Amino acid sequence: MTTLPSTSSIRLPRPGNTGGQVLSMPSTQLGYVAPASSGNSMTPADIWRVVRSNWLLIIVSVVVFTSIGAGMFYWAKATDPRYTATGLVQVNKPTRTNPTTGNVTAAGDMNEFNLAIEQKTQSRILGSDDLLSWVIANDASVRGTQWFKNFEAESQSTKTPVSRLAKDDLAANFRISPIIDSKLIVASMQAAIPKDARDIVEAVVNAHIDRQRKDSGDRTGAELEAAKQWRARYTKLMRDTKEKMNDLNARLSTGGAANTMGRLNIKEMEVSAMVGQLAQSRLLASKAAGELDALQQQIQAGGDPFQVEMIVKNDPPVARLKAVVDEMDLQLEALEQTTGSKSRMVEDIRLRRDLARSKLEKADASARGSARMQLIESAKSELSARKSEVDSLEARVDILKSDLGELGTQIADFQSLKDEYDGYRELERETFERVALLENLVRQQVTSVAWASTPILPDQLSYPKWSSFIPTAAMLGLALSLGIAFLREMMDSTVRSPRDISRVGPMNLLGMIARDSDDPQVAGVPLHMVISQAPHSMLAEQFRQVRTRLQHAASLDTTRTIVVTSAAPGDGKTTVATNLAAGLALNGRRILLVDANFRRPDLHKLFSVSNDVGFSNVLESVANLESAVKLTPIPNLELLTTGQKPGNPTELIEGQVFGDFIDRALEEYDHVIFDTGPLLIVSEAVALAPRVDGVITVVRAKKNTRGMLGRVRDSLKQIRAENLGVVINGVQTQAGGYYARNIKTYYDYQDAT
Repeated sequence: MTTLPSTSSIRLPRPGNTGGQVLSMPSTQLGYVAPASSGNSMTPADIWRVVRSNWLLIIVSVVVFTSIGAGMFYWAKATDPRYTATGLVQVNKPTRTNPTTGNVTAAGDMNEFNLAIEQKTQSRILGSDDLLSWVIANDASVRGTQWFKNFEAESQSTKTPVSRLAKDDLAANFRISPIIDSKLIVASMQAAIPKDARDIVEAVVNAHIDRQRKDSGDRTGAELEAAKQWRARYTKLMRDTKEKMNDLNARLSTGGAANTMGRLNIKEMEVSAMVGQLAQSRLLASKAAGELDALQQQIQAGGDPFQVEMIVKNDPPVARLKAVVDEMDLQLEALEQTTGSKSRMVEDIRLRRDLARSKLEKADASARGSARMQLIESAKSELSARKSEVDSLEARVDILKSDLGELGTQIADFQSLKDEYDGYRELERETFERVALLENLVRQQVTSVAWASTPILPDQLSYPKWSSFIPTAAMLGLALSLGIAFLREMMDSTVRSPRDISRVGPMNLLGMIARDSDDPQVAGVPLHMVISQAPHSMLAEQFRQVRTRLQHAASLDTTRTIVVTSAAPGDGKTTVATNLAAGLALNGRRILLVDANFRRPDLHKLFSVSNDVGFSNVLESVANLESAVKLTPIPNLELLTTGQKPGNPTELIEGQVFGDFIDRALEEYDHVIFDTGPLLIVSEAVALAPRVDGVITVVRAKKNTRGMLGRVRDSLKQIRAENLGVVINGVQTQAGGYYARNIKTYYDYQDAT
């Protein structure tokens, strides 16, 4: 076996270029392609191309999803229709009733902050589990709805309590939402039957209003009941006293008025005055006893007099703890809105608030008990003092009576009874006024919430809605189809456009050749002869553009030897090489086209010449060049076939004879163009690339990947071969392609001329 030394010189890149980097050119669709700013960035043109290329998928997806949306709409309408009844609840100012005067006044200023707090408070109460459970358990109008009866049937099959099922559904479909910057709260309910939805909203809101009215009226009702009892007691006492006065007056009248008056002296006048004072003291003692009794009854009934409320309200520990609880409530609500109800800070403040609230309840209970005891002790002290005063006066009156005798006693008794009667009559009048006042307060009790607008019977479906089902389904179909389209685009790593070249790196794009089946004028024309046999075709025009851009990319005066290679077999490098050679030949240059693909030689078949003698013979001896070169039908273009396949083609190319061949060929020809095998597969292409002036890489659209092109670029850079540029071959013209409009426009323009 004979091995040849690697004595052939490597042709260095031209000055101004390093390691196969091409000269900079303007960044247009064709020409120098700069690297993309981001591997995944897409221009509007790329987006529109993807949409155009997948228009059928997009339309079918939208139509299918729209049809599915329509079907789901009719299915939901038939199986689960929903109607929504809506009512408006108005928040009133908190009120306070003066138990003495009966005046109803605002408990505080209703500014924007207080209004928002009151709205949120009432909203939470309206949506609370306690209220909803009470309505389900006690409201006959709710339990009589078809909505509730449906849960009775479901309860039998699921063994779940009816109240639990109804409460869960009510909590899910009953909605409470405050209207910002207003005093209104929206209460709504969704149900399959319009009447059920309306009745449930009315039942819940009415239950809340009744609860508030009852809570606010309990204290006034207790006071009213106590006042009525005292009114009946004073009426009875006044009637009994009147009867005693009548009896005594009858006995005094038997002796005659003059005789009676003649027996009165100064002592009698003193007795009379003393009796009057005694009557007044008894009246005060009776009133004190009544007040003590009323106070004890009210406390036993669970109510507290306003004096207790005032003492508790002014109690320093209670006031301080209440301020702390109110402040923590505000902090907790603010934090729940900003950090969420599950944050650690919210849990910490909630715990501290609950502790403070517990202390407040204990302090309130302690202060309330002390206040009650204080009031009772005060009333007892007052009663004891009055009784002591009465006892003292009675003792003095008894002494006077013993002195004055029976007459004086009768006169004193009569006067005492008269005074008692007048006192009881005054107390009866006061209790009558008190009862009337409290009855009026009960009738006019003001609650914190009231209806602003009761719900009406809904006549339109709230679910499903055609306007939401169809657009949503269409948008889902559009989003899915676009997602699939762009996913395919991102997962497609093949080379299809200049943008794909830019993703690989800075490379010169010499041109893009359309697929031959898309050009009607090249039908029946051999592809390697397109530029000469179909000169007016679009393909011929594209090959001429490759030739022109090659002249701009590299000076053809110094770039005289060119290798045309590819990343893989079947990319069309032979077609590009022959048409490029033919184009340069038709441009007046003498061209030698060399078939250096010893593995799969094709040029002798394309030009129908013999392959007995060829490039392999020349690599053995340059003297064989003249006899090995063959003429072609194209002027200025001559062909050197491979000849017989040598046993060591790579060693021959790396030998000194190859350099002599280049020198000899360039003496007779302007350019030598080599058609070699795929660079990533055969070693001859790797050996040949650094020994010529430049390399043109052919990639087939939608076949070669960017990874393959990157490996070609890296290989050329590694062996310091001059990378003249890339030609994209076989570009398709279907929707989203690059030449669908270009070919039509080209021929329309050509026909117009």
